[in-house]
Amino acid sequence: MAKKIVDTKKQTKFFITDKEQHILRMAAAMKNESMAEFCRNVVMQQAHNIVKNFKPPKGS
Repeated sequence: MAKKIVDTKKQTKFFITDKEQHILRMAAAMKNESMAEFCRNVVMQQAHNIVKNFKPPKGS
């Protein structure tokens, strides 16, 4: 009997210009990664840095 597999990954789409796509492809190639993997890693690293450095405002 086949097991039901639950995919927890979500896909995020955003629009970029041809020039931006070229830059991303070049950067991904330099790191020897696919463009999707490179974009995911960059976004996750930036999000991690923001959360890590977040200081909530102090209440009065």
